[in-house]
Amino acid sequence: MVYLLNRRNAFREEGPPAGGRIIWYDADAAYVTKDGSNYVSQWDDKSGNGHHLTQSSGSYQPRWFSSQVNGYPSIYFNVDYLKTSSFTFNQPCTYYVVLNGQSGGYYDALMNGLWGSTSTLINRTATGNYNYYAGSNVVTNIPFSYQSYDIVMCCFNGSSSFLKENTGSKYNGNPGSANPSGFSLGMRVNSYQYVGYIAEVLGYNVAHNDSQIAEVMGYLNEKYSIY
Repeated sequence: MVYLLNRRNAFREEGPPAGGRIIWYDADAAYVTKDGSNYVSQWDDKSGNGHHLTQSSGSYQPRWFSSQVNGYPSIYFNVDYLKTSSFTFNQPCTYYVVLNGQSGGYYDALMNGLWGSTSTLINRTATGNYNYYAGSNVVTNIPFSYQSYDIVMCCFNGSSSFLKENTGSKYNGNPGSANPSGFSLGMRVNSYQYVGYIAEVLGYNVAHNDSQIAEVMGYLNEKYSIY
């Protein structure tokens, strides 16, 4: 038991693989700027690249909650969003998100590229499945689940793109070649609102292979005990 606990602690301290990592958002209080009611104005980029997510308008600030998943905090979005400034973040790129959707919002825009753009996007379709987009929609057969924490990952890489959730199979499809040029969470241009919690986000400016995916997913599952 002591060995297992030490192994888990070491794994968490080492963090996910660093190669190509361009954004990293961890809902730990040390990386979140919030007011007395826990409304979030800034979510710091833990990667060290300075791509902080911000929201100056109190009307659109999500809310931080402690001990939401395996003892770790999450940030709750409900017609709220956080965004970065513009930065170079071109395909191929790979995202990982630890989330818990709470209700079927209007197309549940989990994440998007630069705010105000129609670049890369992960959202729920009207039929309830994940969709990813970089100029063309790829509607998957993977349900956008609610009321439970999951890990969803998506690799944007033209015709070699794919999305998967937890230990499930990949859904392949070509979403186009648009580049994110930034990052935002929770809403796309005052529509497609995501309703639910987000505990952690990782983004890489490389296309991850199966071994790299297993390593990042393993880190997230070890931390949050998703599956």
